[in-house]
Amino acid sequence: MKIIQFFLSLIFLIIVCVVLILSYLGFIPIISDMMGAKLKDLGIKYDQRDYQTLIKKVNGKKEIHDSFSQEELSSWLNNIHWKYLPVNNTQIRINDEGTVEFSANILTKNLFELIAPKKISQFKFINLLKNPPVYMKFVVSTIDNKLNLDLQKIEFGKLSLPMKKINIGQFVTGILNDLILKTPGLYIKSIIFSQGQVIFQGDIK
Repeated sequence: MKIIQFFLSLIFLIIVCVVLILSYLGFIPIISDMMGAKLKDLGIKYDQRDYQTLIKKVNGKKEIHDSFSQEELSSWLNNIHWKYLPVNNTQIRINDEGTVEFSANILTKNLFELIAPKKISQFKFINLLKNPPVYMKFVVSTIDNKLNLDLQKIEFGKLSLPMKKINIGQFVTGILNDLILKTPGLYIKSIIFSQGQVIFQGDIK
């Protein structure tokens, strides 16, 4: 009887630990909010007019050399109509010194469908999870269609990743460069971030 009680207590303890960890990361409704795992507000206010302004700048053009505000970029990212878009409630802030801050909610179900579309039906619990917040701070530059990303900070919920101990920036840079090369008609000559603006020069066919 004591052995059964021990194992039941152990299982209960494991479940509590898992719930607490997921709550800390922002996956569990109510509990995550109580722990402060909330979306970071970067103070960027935008509306549909910002989206329309960006569209007018690029519509019908093959070669682009123009500037886009952080409001226009945030509005555009929130108006992408893609079935597997993995984020929403997106904000981008471009600081004076050239660093970029990104804040959004990860759409858990969409991310799973994107990564493992054939196995998504096996994970019924996904519908019960909250869309956790993610925050990143980075410096990015691109010269002659090659991107360089310097990730300075990443937070999932309340968890801040130890950037000095993990080299995730190189991994992400490789994925992004691969996507750029595989996107037909896209050639990025340069990207410059500064003072709330990004200056883009390149081809979009």
